[in-house]
Amino acid sequence: MTNSLIIVARSNNPLGHLASAAQAPGEEYEFGLGWRMFVTETDIPGTLPEIAKAVYKETGYPAIMAFANSDPGYLGIVFCEKGKTDLTYVTGVDEAKADGFVAPKFKHHPMSAIGAAASWSKKAGLSSGYDALKAAANRSGGPGAPGMDLLLTWLVGLGIPGCADVDPYWNEIGDAAIAQRQAFWQPNVEVRIDL
Repeated sequence: MTNSLIIVARSNNPLGHLASAAQAPGEEYEFGLGWRMFVTETDIPGTLPEIAKAVYKETGYPAIMAFANSDPGYLGIVFCEKGKTDLTYVTGVDEAKADGFVAPKFKHHPMSAIGAAASWSKKAGLSSGYDALKAAANRSGGPGAPGMDLLLTWLVGLGIPGCADVDPYWNEIGDAAIAQRQAFWQPNVEVRIDL
């Protein structure tokens, strides 16, 4: 089981250098137009909303904070703009409940998540895609749907630069879809597909 904390924001400097990243070791991704993502498997002090607010305060730009679990696959995501956060939205709710990430009575509201994401995207100066956001909000987790891949669907829907070529309706298990996601996360690694 791999748990990852993820920060997504626009910044002139690597997000891993922010005070809110607590000097955690991790990987940095650059998307374009100053948008970056920092992924760490180390704990960062604070709740997802607290960290998202701290990132916003440091960068001055809307931020996303997420928690991704690879097995069982689920994702918790928080959108922060102007220092305010929305609820934590969860993709793969059944898996998140079984793992204790959310309470058994947690209610997932896809339309609320789509609205919050679209609003965040607009305030971040991006162009969201309703269909891709709908795919992200309604995607189930579980085996074959690691949390980082669930996050990728959100990034496509939010309009994060460099993500447009990823199909938000990827088939969790198919070889071509797996290769597409591997190529996204590891752009310097050649991926072969024998269909």
